[in-house]
Parts: sequence; structure tokens; C-alpha cells
Amino acid sequence: MIGHLKSNMETPLKEESDPCKRQGNNRHDTASLSALVNRGRWNFSLFLLISGAAFFARDFNLFAVIPENARQLLGSPPPPDLITIALAIYALSAIILLLSSLANNSRPPANWTHLGYRGAFYFFYLVSNSLADNFLAVFYVGVILYGLENLCIWLYTTRASDGNQKAMQRF
Repeated sequence: MIGHLKSNMETPLKEESDPCKRQGNNRHDTASLSALVNRGRWNFSLFLLISGAAFFARDFNLFAVIPENARQLLGSPPPPDLITIALAIYALSAIILLLSSLANNSRPPANWTHLGYRGAFYFFYLVSNSLADNFLAVFYVGVILYGLENLCIWLYTTRASDGNQKAMQRF
């Protein structure tokens, strides 16, 4: 029985101390960290592209293009004050999520859905015919959130790469 316990205890130590396996994991970690950084850059670049399109469409009256029967079916556009409240709630919740991932040293949520959320506020203001007045609010919220998101990504990748270097120095 003691021999069985010794063999079970030695097996994980041999796998962990194998430098080839550690290097393979580090290469995979480096690739996933690089993909995370690139995803953050692409998200920000696409947000700037969407913001540019919204800037040129800020004076466009969407309801003038829609036929009368479709306007009656859709109803009146949402009031800009409600959209602003929704934007503020979204910004605060996104900041809380980013700060919690920063505090827990967990992987930051750099995914494509936030690009859709941030871009949707341009559309909401366009529908309410108040994009010209609220363009900068959506743009500043998006830039601040992407800045904070990229800061979280940078800190996460720095911590992870420092951990990988320390692990490699042990071998």
C-alpha cells in the first residue's frame, strides 16, 4: 500500500518537472495572451470604425426614410433621456465587471458582445433622432471602457508573462 502511494505521489511531480511540457504550456499561454491582446485591439479599432460611421450619420433622420405604415407599426422612438440612463447603467456595470476581473487577477472579458452593446447606443440615439446631441457621450463612454479594458488586458498579460518567466527560471 505504501509503495502504491509513493508511485501515485511521484507521478505528478515528474510531469510538472518536465521542462518540455512546461515550455509547451508557456508557448500556448503566450499564444492565448497574444490573441487576447489582439482581440482587444480589434475591438477598439472596430469601435472607432463604427463611431466614424455614426459621426457621418448623426444628422440623418431615420424616420423620414421609413414608410408611414411602418412608422405606425413601430410607434414613437424612445426618449433620449431613457437611452442616456441605459448608457450610464451599462457603463457602470461594465466598469464594475472590469474592476472585478482586475481585482481577482482573472482573465479580462474582452469579447465581441461589448462591441455590439457600445455600437447599439449609436443606433438607439439615431432612432430617437438625437445622435447629433449625444454622439460624444457614447464615444467617450466607449473610449473610456476600451481604455480600461486594455489596461486590464495589459496588467493581466504582464502578470501572466512574469509568472511564465519565473517558472522557466526555476528550470
